[in-house]
Amino acid sequence: MTHTGEKPFTCEFCGYKTVDRTDLMKHRRMHTGEKPFTCEECDFRTGDPKSLKIHSSKHTGEKPFECEDCEFKTADRSSLRTHKRIHTGEKPFTCNLCDYRTRDRKSLAVHKRKHSGEKPFACMYCEYKSNNRSVLTLHVRIHTGEKPYACEECDYRATQKAALVSHMRTHTGVKPYACDICEFKTGYRSSLITHVGTHVRELKQHPFFLDPLVVAEVSHIGEQEPPSTSPEVASKACV
Repeated sequence: MTHTGEKPFTCEFCGYKTVDRTDLMKHRRMHTGEKPFTCEECDFRTGDPKSLKIHSSKHTGEKPFECEDCEFKTADRSSLRTHKRIHTGEKPFTCNLCDYRTRDRKSLAVHKRKHSGEKPFACMYCEYKSNNRSVLTLHVRIHTGEKPYACEECDYRATQKAALVSHMRTHTGVKPYACDICEFKTGYRSSLITHVGTHVRELKQHPFFLDPLVVAEVSHIGEQEPPSTSPEVASKACV
């Protein structure tokens, strides 16, 4: 933003405003579908030169930025900086309207749009709008059929990385979701929630012997995120 607060560059498709002409050009490509930056090794195309650089590291295997506290590696310096805040607990970006805090500037920008109601990212195929650029990207793939995340073990392809990570557990056998009541483990959160439901039903059959608060606590099992994906699985699912 300029000293006056002026944002002189405006998107004619959705009203998005910015102080940077280059940023506007990159934004407009979401509407036009233009992807002028192409990979020399495969058919990957993108509207963002930074995304191309990160993608190209898949072919070269180059990940020069390494975390000192774990095995995480990345081709992007800013990604490493954000990652390291997981270890330090640092959340330097704060919302001035509520007590929300986050590790990265992008998440804060998305959060603040919840207060303003702003949805600057519009689909060029339908009337869908979002306050999150990444969510719009996933939505557009419904129209285009693009599935950029491919499994190295079979012909499975996905529209988003999370789906690929979940799928790969069928190959690796990793089961990060564990029941706190018994020894049940699974690779899928939905399976854990279904399983925990059997415990809840069993407990409700004995209301005179159990505090209702315990039933409520058990009902929330499965809502937590599992531990971070192992380096091996994460590396295979990288973009």
